[in-house]
Amino acid sequence: MTRKVTQRTLPVSEQAAEWLVALDDGGLDAAAKREFLAWLKQSPDHIREFLQLSALHVELVQNPELNQTIDELVAAAEIDVVNLDTANKPCIDQSVNFKKPHRYWQAAAALLLSITIAGGVWLTQELASDTDDPSSYQTALGEQRSIALDDGSVIVLNTLSNVRVRYTGDQRRVVLLAGEVLFDVAKDVDRPFVVDAGTMQLEVLGTRFNVYRQAEETVLTVVEGEVAVLNAEQAGSVATLPEEHITATAGQQVVIENASGAVTQEQIPEASPAIAWTERKLVFNAVPLIEVAEEFNRYNRRPLRIDDSGLAKRPITGVFDAHDADLLAAFLANQPGVVVEQHDDGIHVLGTGDVE
Repeated sequence: MTRKVTQRTLPVSEQAAEWLVALDDGGLDAAAKREFLAWLKQSPDHIREFLQLSALHVELVQNPELNQTIDELVAAAEIDVVNLDTANKPCIDQSVNFKKPHRYWQAAAALLLSITIAGGVWLTQELASDTDDPSSYQTALGEQRSIALDDGSVIVLNTLSNVRVRYTGDQRRVVLLAGEVLFDVAKDVDRPFVVDAGTMQLEVLGTRFNVYRQAEETVLTVVEGEVAVLNAEQAGSVATLPEEHITATAGQQVVIENASGAVTQEQIPEASPAIAWTERKLVFNAVPLIEVAEEFNRYNRRPLRIDDSGLAKRPITGVFDAHDADLLAAFLANQPGVVVEQHDDGIHVLGTGDVE
């Protein structure tokens, strides 16, 4: 008998539990499998909660149907599950006893592979080991990656992003070379977590925040906790923070201009629009059309081209699917004084010259 999860108002942990029960209760039919994959794709938190709960569920390694699927997926992707098991430590509570940790990592790898195999999904997950040697991670156009670090921290890379991770005995450091990253940092009083992003350096013990390094400015949005913000002149040793450093708390945003080093800090109505990209959404509130087009072009191979300077500054407000430029094109085509043309080199947006 197939069981289907329907209660979408539950906390994420309870949703994960329902899906685990559904998988164990005779499997899922095709429609339920699609719903399960869609649920996983909604947020890295969903993947993390399901993997952690799965690791505690001893029946995970006793389900022949699930194990067969795991084996097939791992074989299809040619993943070296031994390396996953021996080179990396679990990203969950180390006090938990696993009877078969090898199968857990195999299950984790297979679950995430199944998402990719099921439809070219935007998110993959990896496990980063604790080492003095830096590890580099990057994403291509339209790709997003979730990296689970061995201390329990998770970093999610947005499209066209590049980071270098280095953990030592007294410090955890991530260098954001380009792009955008959502950090979910596990607290460790003995090892501060430092993020270098050009003219901006951040120091935290445990918190959740988003950093977007752009050509002209770097933007920090704090979702939970507190983040110490240093400019290029203040950045240095993490042992002592400068007296005049900025502390950003939940619901605040800090912008540093890359050229001048000028810093602005403000309270924002909510942080969720800044991390909507983790759910493949772009949120705009009176944003100039040229900037909207630039954001969309980070995710899509067919670029939006604004061919009318008069339209470039037109404010756009709305919530859009980051990977559906055609939907935005249809939206723009319905705006007064706008014509949208499809060409081989992209989607061209022109003005009609009509007065609104």
